[in-house]
Amino acid sequence: MSPARARTTALVDASTILVALFGALATAAVAVLGGAQPALGALCGALVALVDWVALRALGRMLLEGGAPRRLAIGGLILKVLTLLLVVWVLLAVLRVHPVGFVVGTSGLVLGSLIGSLPALAGTARED
Repeated sequence: MSPARARTTALVDASTILVALFGALATAAVAVLGGAQPALGALCGALVALVDWVALRALGRMLLEGGAPRRLAIGGLILKVLTLLLVVWVLLAVLRVHPVGFVVGTSGLVLGSLIGSLPALAGTARED
């Protein structure tokens, strides 16, 4: 494995941990501030965000490494998005998970991926 690929893998691994950590922190904050129903929504959102991130990571690796046909990887990405839409619809419309709690839980994906990418951005700035 090349040094650049090892660095990228380490950053993605760190981002995965950060997505889980921020999801857990968001859920805990909602539990303290909002109670049980919003906390359950936040937990559901955090789990959806983490599973989505892990799936995106696997599909991205498949697409970039070229181990599978490109069509299969693109089909996997389309299937992932459709599955995500279905899961969110079931949670919010059918199971009536607390929507604000759910959105707060999904924020772990945004924060984890953003903060996890900061070292890469800092390295790019140093190279320029």
